[in-house]
Amino acid sequence: MADWYKLTTEDSLEELDADLDGLTAEDAQKRLETHGSNELEEKGTRGAWFILLEQFAQTMVIILVVAAAIAQNANDAFAKVTDSIVGAYHAPDAADKFFPLKYAQI
Repeated sequence: MADWYKLTTEDSLEELDADLDGLTAEDAQKRLETHGSNELEEKGTRGAWFILLEQFAQTMVIILVVAAAIAQNANDAFAKVTDSIVGAYHAPDAADKFFPLKYAQI
């Protein structure tokens, strides 16, 4: 397919075999049968320990923790560890708020 952002409206419609009035019910049904439904694929949830460890896998976090350890500044290391724990605590909540968007009628 083309770079969609570079196409004019007319070129986009031609590429999609559509028009400004939208699809007919028959065309929509044919496309549904050909391409399947337009749904996000749900993946399994991640465990709390995995989310916590994932916080420490970020390059910047590793750099900050190592730098704090080198500087022997326990307060900085403690702050970064605490930040990672808080991030891990809020990550599932953010994911729970994202998934209802799947069913939003736009």
